[in-house]
Amino acid sequence: MKLILNCLIVLLTLICTASCSKTLIKPEWTFEKAAVKIRLRADNKLNLYNNNAHTLYVCFYQLASLNTFDQMTADPSGIRQLLNCRLFDESVAAASSKVIHAGEDLVLTLDRAERAQYVALVAGYSDTLTNERAVRRFTCQVHHVRKNLFKKEYQCKPCPMIADVALGPTQIEYSKILPVEGLKCSDECER
Repeated sequence: MKLILNCLIVLLTLICTASCSKTLIKPEWTFEKAAVKIRLRADNKLNLYNNNAHTLYVCFYQLASLNTFDQMTADPSGIRQLLNCRLFDESVAAASSKVIHAGEDLVLTLDRAERAQYVALVAGYSDTLTNERAVRRFTCQVHHVRKNLFKKEYQCKPCPMIADVALGPTQIEYSKILPVEGLKCSDECER
């Protein structure tokens, strides 16, 4: 009788701990229409050269991985290559470009490409092309959606991205991902 009672206690303990643990299912990085919005605010002295403001050529990359991109941004010649806005390897899901004018304030809306887990931008400043001054990376965030009513099983789903970027006279001065109203987004699918 004691053996049966001990077995029941162990079984109930296992069931309770299994129901308390949270299972997260990795996101599927699929295409989503208009899922990336980037607000670009350009200084009135944008891309300052010889005391005059100039337009600024900016490339936007959607990437499945940052490895090759990070290697290329390690030196100015790699950054110049990135300003070609080309699919340089299989990690690039999409690439596009835009010419920004001094004093311009705009919101660029992009479809999130299939496999894109990161969005990066490279600005072609005439003064200095360094990783710190001309390049920014954003991780596509996720939110948790309960998949099973009885188990704590959650599917991680990609959040829409809203980024705010300030383009200064000689460098990118500010960049940040803004919160998405109504969603609790984070960088990780492990919480």
